Amino acid sequence: MMAIFRISLCVAWLLMAIAGHAHDPQLVPVESALRAAGLAPTDRTPPCGSDLRLPHYLVSLVDGGIEISMAPRAPAKRWRRSITAGGFEYTSENNGEFGGKLVVRKGRAAPMVLVEDNIIHLEPHGDQLLVIAGLSHLGLSSGTVYIVDTYATAPKLRLFTHLPEAPETVAFSPRRTALISNYSVGEIFADWKYDILTARRYPIPQPNSAVYVDTDLVIGFCGGVVVLETPWRHNLPPSPDGSDQITIVTYWTRR
Repeated sequence: MMAIFRISLCVAWLLMAIAGHAHDPQLVPVESALRAAGLAPTDRTPPCGSDLRLPHYLVSLVDGGIEISMAPRAPAKRWRRSITAGGFEYTSENNGEFGGKLVVRKGRAAPMVLVEDNIIHLEPHGDQLLVIAGLSHLGLSSGTVYIVDTYATAPKLRLFTHLPEAPETVAFSPRRTALISNYSVGEIFADWKYDILTARRYPIPQPNSAVYVDTDLVIGFCGGVVVLETPWRHNLPPSPDGSDQITIVTYWTRR
């Protein structure tokens, strides 16, 4: 049974005026939605396993507000594995430990292998194609990001960066792409810079969905929701002690 909780932005901003206790004013609508879903903040991440029967929480943006839904098991991932542009057709494979590849073909010409890797997702950015690859197998995990320049006219492949892990879910905004794994969260910016927000210290068990709220991230996972605040990105006066340069991580669970 799917339980869905919605929060109106206008009501949320009224609550912000009354409460005024959140770390980041941008996240007040999120906090209201999380509390409406029966979740409470905690400094501990819950364990996750089939024997614990913890629900999976999914986050999404609907009508300008945050929607939180709950499912008994992890949802099927919705990765984009093929794309067509300017007469070029890109198709990919992900066969786990047996390998994968990204192939491009134009018209009736012979297909050409661009990447020999397990392709997770393809995402267009202007005249460039973001190619996210990775593999998690037997406790090992690794990821890679490639870029296909001028992918609709004259494809040229280049390696962008290696990742600490293979992403489990991805969030997009006009200027940022977040790559979320079980033990790390990284971002790719519109000017093609890569930054790691968290690594190893804050595990996220089986992340399944993520959305941006301004420059902050809200991530659904097995057992709850985690909120990553990035206060230094809100054009606020910097803190003298530099504390606003640290990602604030808050887990929201029923326990």
